[in-house]
Amino acid sequence: GGADVIVADGYTGNIMLKSVEGVGKFLHKELKKVFLSSTKTKVAAALVKGDMAKMKKLIDPGEVGGTPFLGLQKTVIKAHGSSGARAIENAIYQAVRAVEADLPGEIQRNIQWMRVEL
Repeated sequence: GGADVIVADGYTGNIMLKSVEGVGKFLHKELKKVFLSSTKTKVAAALVKGDMAKMKKLIDPGEVGGTPFLGLQKTVIKAHGSSGARAIENAIYQAVRAVEADLPGEIQRNIQWMRVEL
């Protein structure tokens, strides 16, 4: 199955994100080596270049920019420690969307629907 949202404590979430980012960078580097290894693979690379760019964009943390901390009374967006200018710009867009949607207020108004009885 898949998930749209994963909830974890900060330590576990950070390990998961760093692992995914590391695997993504490794695979990108290795695929690039494969695609540049011969004339045949260079032709193949030219044929899938657009699709590979879309995939790279999906795993690029700079595309998202940041993510909101939930459960706070105000909007707080956490950006990656090595964020570049594009990532910071996208984090600002995330913050604007969260403020416009009143994310903390929406959580507060709907928290009763989120509780799980154990």
